[in-house]
Amino acid sequence: MEGKRNIVVVGGGVIGCTTAYYLSRHPKFNPALHTITLLEAAPSLASGASGKAGGLLGLWAYPSCLVPLSFKLHAELAAEHGGAQKWGYRPLKCGSISATVTKQRIQQMQTLNGDTKAWERLPKQNEAAQELFASTNQPEDLDWISRDLVEGYAEMGAPGASETAQVHPYHFTTSMGELARSGGVDIRTNAKVTNIKSKASGVESIEYLDRESGETKQINDVTDVVVSAGPWTGRVLPKAKVEGLRAHSVVYEADVSAYAVFTDIELPSDFVPEHRAKMGQKRKHKGSVDPEIYARPFGEVYACGEPDKLVPLPETADQVQCDEAQCDDIISYIGTVSPVLHSAPVKAKQACYLPQHIRFGQESGPLIGGTSVPGIWLAAGHTCWGIQNGPGTGKLMSEFVFDGKATSANVSNLDPKKFKKKKRRSQRQPVRQPNRPKKALNPLGNSTVAANWDKSQTLAQNYRRLGLSARLRGPTGGTEKPLGSKPSHSDKDPLAVKNIEPVAALVEAKVERDADGKIIRVLSRPNPLNDPLTALSDDEEEAMAEDKEYEEWGGIHETGNETEVVRELIEQAKNPAEKKPRYQSSREREWLTSLVEKHGDDYDAMFRDRKLNPMQQTAADIAKRIKKMKA
Repeated sequence: MEGKRNIVVVGGGVIGCTTAYYLSRHPKFNPALHTITLLEAAPSLASGASGKAGGLLGLWAYPSCLVPLSFKLHAELAAEHGGAQKWGYRPLKCGSISATVTKQRIQQMQTLNGDTKAWERLPKQNEAAQELFASTNQPEDLDWISRDLVEGYAEMGAPGASETAQVHPYHFTTSMGELARSGGVDIRTNAKVTNIKSKASGVESIEYLDRESGETKQINDVTDVVVSAGPWTGRVLPKAKVEGLRAHSVVYEADVSAYAVFTDIELPSDFVPEHRAKMGQKRKHKGSVDPEIYARPFGEVYACGEPDKLVPLPETADQVQCDEAQCDDIISYIGTVSPVLHSAPVKAKQACYLPQHIRFGQESGPLIGGTSVPGIWLAAGHTCWGIQNGPGTGKLMSEFVFDGKATSANVSNLDPKKFKKKKRRSQRQPVRQPNRPKKALNPLGNSTVAANWDKSQTLAQNYRRLGLSARLRGPTGGTEKPLGSKPSHSDKDPLAVKNIEPVAALVEAKVERDADGKIIRVLSRPNPLNDPLTALSDDEEEAMAEDKEYEEWGGIHETGNETEVVRELIEQAKNPAEKKPRYQSSREREWLTSLVEKHGDDYDAMFRDRKLNPMQQTAADIAKRIKKMKA
């Protein structure tokens, strides 16, 4: 792709800044022919999640098609531009702890009510990542977590996939922006994109609101637009289906050993954080909580909590609302296992929105590639791995724009065109029938039927031969009739009325009237139209009495014309299989005994016990099992 290019990057987060950087470093970039403009709606770069994230990098992150490239580029960028000094790039140890906090460690205790909910994890730890944790002893240099509370420690580790590193996200993103600016990129802040004008042949121009002057401005003759606006991508391109998920975090002022720690903290049932007790509130969560804690360069420790969707995504990143109580929750939970952080000053309480790509109610991978409109590109939906996957995404976008395809990594499964909306009435995937002959029917449900089955015949033919019926009513579409037979009403419809007589002449009916002339009763009620349903109404009680014995099924009525197969099936039905009682195994009784020893008869506490009840059996089910064990 040669010739004049006017490229606009929408979004000043880590994806937008790294994209602008790699565009300005692409071998085909020519400042005399090409212009690159970056538009950010907030007053500064990295105002959203790119400046308020944890900055964790890992070869065990996802998606796997992008992570290795991006992890390698992080190391290369740090080596080329002094990343260790400018944005704190360094290797990092990573582990997971489980801890139980006793009542003695909690000074503030109150009775909680049912106004609690289960803790929800951030989407950073998927199943593949959790399988890489290997149990070991708590390292000696991990001295800022109380060793006496830790019941287990697991270190992230797997051959070839255990490397973990980190950067300071704000310094990394702004440094990438400055490097892009030095490469010729025009960066405009307070520039909120309001419209991308395009037609079938491609993009034409882009409009944005200058938030400082209130003036709407336009960039004409645009050839390429890279939309990388994080959670605001869905506002710029609604069809992208990218939305925001709010997450709170706190930053401590503390210099501790370089560890990223995923926690699982079990708190006492009557624990209430001090700040909520002062406000007269009850505890927000029940059971265990698992905030994430990252030691960071420049004398910081970062910690984040669970996500929420309580507040909609605002118009720009500088308008994000922070619920200070949720930040205080994180501080309170971490303080129970880390005396160092409990006494450390808190330098920031903040919130940001993670960009999620949602399709049919479920989270999908990020979107990286072209759209159905030539010249409009997408790079969004990275959730909590935006910092990790920023360099890889930026390099791939530069290849898409200048080369027409990505060559550094295969991200075809992240192609936005793959998620193009299909025209169908529901979200259910269409069922495609294979174009091959159906397999011969082989009934295995009953040994008698299976022994007499003829695979060369159809189901209907087999049933007819064995004296069985495939369905109670007539088959859809009718059945095959002998040649020369004439159709009748009953052949067409099993409910058709037979032998309808001609309409009789009308006759008078004798009635009784009161003094005002109103009819009291009808003494005779003829049926002038010979309506067959009238007779049913007149003789309703008599008919019900005659058919009373057939109201409930009383078994099979033998007629003497049954086939041998039918007679054998009738005999089987008269001797049903004996129901065998279920006995509790020794392991089940051992499990129930451990629950009773710990919780007594508190079945709700048994249900919430994540260690003894890992399969989350309900309180009612546990109570039923214990009652059976004691019987």
